[in-house]
This record gives sequence, structure tokens and C-alpha cells, in this order.
Amino acid sequence: MLTIEKKTLKVGKYVSTEHVNTVIRTYKQERWVQNSERIGKEDSLTVWYSIEELEEFLATAKRHSADGVKFCFAAYPENYAERPEYAGRQTIVMV
Repeated sequence: MLTIEKKTLKVGKYVSTEHVNTVIRTYKQERWVQNSERIGKEDSLTVWYSIEELEEFLATAKRHSADGVKFCFAAYPENYAERPEYAGRQTIVMV
């Protein structure tokens, strides 16, 4: 497993729309097409959480003295019975 040094960038601003469009386009061209071909259906392009779910997650993390949130790339198993349409697709999990 690869561990990456934790660094926080507290610059007080967001990236531009142009940057967002560039990295999404790059992802689609360099990863998404191949992932979709490999699993035989369109892979996930987004993950959505409601504000309420995020607030609840952050409140729980704070109660457990967390100092941040790690977003891990993940994939549903091929035999994911709970939501079969998700089987094999990628997702993220928050830790």
C-alpha cells in the first residue's frame, strides 16, 4: 500500500472552473474510458453526498477527535447484491 505524506494547503481559495474542467476531461480520457471498457458498462463519474450527510459525518469525526478526512478511492465488488447497478463501479469512501 502506498502512503502519501499528509500536507494541508490552507490557501483560502478554490480552484478555477477551468482547472476543474481540465482535470475531469483528463480523467475521462485517461481513466474512465478504460475502466468502463474493462467492467463492461459506464463507470462512475461522480459521487454525491447531501450536505446533511456530510455534516453528520463531520460531527461524528469530530466526536472521535479526527483532525481531517481522508477520501479513499474504492470499487464495489462484482457481486454487489445491495445495489446491483453499482457492481464493479468505482466510488470513494471517507475515513
